[in-house]
Amino acid sequence: MRVQQQMNHAGAVLVVALIASVLSITSCGTDEQSPSGATYEATIRYTGYGVPHILADNWANLGFGQGYSATQDRGCIVADQVLKVQGERASFLGRGEDDEYLDSDFGYRALALPEVAAKDFPNLSQREQDLFTGYAAGYNHYLAENGSEGFPGWCAGEEWVRPITPIDYYAYVRDGAMMASGATLAHFIGAAQPPGAVPAATAPVSDFEAALTDLTVHASNGWALGSERTESGRGMVLTNPQFGWHGATQFRENHLTIPGELDVYGASFGGFPGMQVGFNQNVAWTHTVSEGFRFTMYELELVPGSPTRYKYDGEERAMTSRDFSVQVRQEDGSMQEVQRTLYFTHYGPMLVVPAFGEWSDERALTYRDANSENNEVITQFLEMNLATSMDDFQRVFAEVSGIPWVNTMSASSDGRAWYADGSATPHLSDEAIALWQQSLDETLAGAFFDFGIILLNGSDSRLEWVDEEGARDPGVVPYSKQPNLERRDEVSNANQSHWMINSAELLEGYTPMMGRERHEQHLRGRMVAMLVEDDSPEGPSGPDGVFSMEELQEVYMVNRGLLGELLHDDVLARCAGADTVMVGEQTVDIAEACTVLGDWDLLYNLDSVGAVLWRQVWSTASGAGYEWKVPFDVNDPLDTPRGLADAPLEGPDPVLQNIGGAVLMLEEAGFDVDVALGDAQFTNKGDLRIPMHGGISLDGVANIGAPVIDFADSLEPVDMAETVDASTGLTREGYYADRGPSIVIAIEFTDDGPRATSIAAYSQSKDPNSPHFADQTQLYSMEQFKPVRFTEEEIMGDPELEVVVIRSN
Repeated sequence: MRVQQQMNHAGAVLVVALIASVLSITSCGTDEQSPSGATYEATIRYTGYGVPHILADNWANLGFGQGYSATQDRGCIVADQVLKVQGERASFLGRGEDDEYLDSDFGYRALALPEVAAKDFPNLSQREQDLFTGYAAGYNHYLAENGSEGFPGWCAGEEWVRPITPIDYYAYVRDGAMMASGATLAHFIGAAQPPGAVPAATAPVSDFEAALTDLTVHASNGWALGSERTESGRGMVLTNPQFGWHGATQFRENHLTIPGELDVYGASFGGFPGMQVGFNQNVAWTHTVSEGFRFTMYELELVPGSPTRYKYDGEERAMTSRDFSVQVRQEDGSMQEVQRTLYFTHYGPMLVVPAFGEWSDERALTYRDANSENNEVITQFLEMNLATSMDDFQRVFAEVSGIPWVNTMSASSDGRAWYADGSATPHLSDEAIALWQQSLDETLAGAFFDFGIILLNGSDSRLEWVDEEGARDPGVVPYSKQPNLERRDEVSNANQSHWMINSAELLEGYTPMMGRERHEQHLRGRMVAMLVEDDSPEGPSGPDGVFSMEELQEVYMVNRGLLGELLHDDVLARCAGADTVMVGEQTVDIAEACTVLGDWDLLYNLDSVGAVLWRQVWSTASGAGYEWKVPFDVNDPLDTPRGLADAPLEGPDPVLQNIGGAVLMLEEAGFDVDVALGDAQFTNKGDLRIPMHGGISLDGVANIGAPVIDFADSLEPVDMAETVDASTGLTREGYYADRGPSIVIAIEFTDDGPRATSIAAYSQSKDPNSPHFADQTQLYSMEQFKPVRFTEEEIMGDPELEVVVIRSN
């Protein structure tokens, strides 16, 4: 039983008394103990919109409280991902379509994360072991209280919702560190079989293309402002990770406190412990997915007649092998054992890529993962949570180096803004990079690079990773050779490389494994930089050129589309006098469409008429896209490329044909050309259809509202109508926005400490019966933020305060 009391503002004195005596309260509970026989207890103070503030006296109890509250809100994430990492999906769900679950299980058996976790767990600090152990206990306590039927949302009642151990939980976190590498490749590792072996089912090419797209399509933004650009003269940060609103990469807002040791507010990624984005009294930070590379693939030249032996500098090497077996549930409920032998090189496991890299008698693929040995990932985030200054925050990056795959933008209470890409990155020699770049003209290496993957010659030792003193693990780029930048004005990133973090100080001279330099920036990245760097009187920071909290919130919700700003006038000029256009063999009336485009406000707000039509004009399904009139200039990366290339002197105008194609596409989907964005773009929360503002990457909008991408191979179902245009996500119901702002927190340091507002676009809870299932989604639709309760006074003053004491002994 939980000790629980509903409180209002007048009950603050009683709440204070309860908290002061929380550790002496005796409450009933299930008999759960950590391996050391510990008793767990935590106080959870829920404020408006269901945000939990977890108060505990040590790290084990903090983990217990965080694990319990996270399970209460989004317990299916950990349950689902633990099942995946254990390689047991097929035992509950069968082989899956095209052996989806079976290949995943074998792939995860090959990655052996439970074995890795068991080996590394004793080497974690006592604090980290306690946090993992407590979190697992909190998860299990919620399960014991409520059963699997009481889990929130889509996994309720599933038999695979089971108790977990601290090792299970740690293995899941290690998998999260490999989200941009091995976790995405697991299916293709599990399916890898040499010629002559019993073949695994061949997944469609589209599955691999989708997996590779997951590695390259990201939409997070991050701003950090220094003293020169803030009204307070102190630091400010806007967090804006943008992952899927379904699946395993959702963020969850919470507040963690151990009096006298830890006080951090923000959001946790998936079911991770601690805080991945947020702030404490001294520093605030956020992340965006790095453009750099987290692994390299290797193509092996095989020994003729021996497909499990490969050449290496002219000599022969034998692959190693391991035998695995997976229990597979049959349609009648019985179990069948399936066995498979998987192979490994000195780089790592073998894999097979449909239509790109099959395992033949002559060639095969393997890969090496920069995060496979990253046992510092939780140390990294916990030390960031505890940072006492910007100097201390930077020390964590230099000494721990556990960042797996993200850029970091941060600002401090004394007004310093800092960027770093500390991601685990393969360290290649200059010779290796030159050899790889020469190979890009080859079909396979070039094809892989189109998907953001480095393919190297694995039979040539010159392409090995370089070991260097100071690196976190052998073969990765050391912190001293990774890009970072500190300024007093601003730094920003929108998933482009480190090159243009601030257009006044371009970062050059780093390995291309960290990302591209002197390269055209994508439209969203340019818009994000323009919004934060514009200090003109007409700019987002107002006449004084410095940001207030309100202006920082508004800059995110402005919904400007850069593609429209760059090309709109040129398109209207082409529309002049045009009434019809031939699209294929069909004559299409575009007069009304041109009028709608002329009246468009160039924004992506709910009432913006013309935004939908404009998006479809540039869809690859509508026509040939566009060409720039002014090309990219490396000395003017913010303002180039720009302008629409002139119409051809002869033949049809491709821009007008694009408009005609957009008219037909919208007609097929059931929409008029003058449909407002809010009538076409939406998300579903149960039976609620909630209109969504924002754009997709094509639009050049900072605020993303895009179709779902499953970044972490989740079982969570997503219902979508029939797709009409895959390039924009247009369905017969409109644009289903299921990827965008995960958690937006605007943070300002003041003389009295940090002040913040936030919005979680998909709301706090996955339980359809919870009052916090859709409340923030509706708030976000109205472009509103909610106040963050950080101080004791703010928490106690919340009119919706509810205090819950959980205890397990």
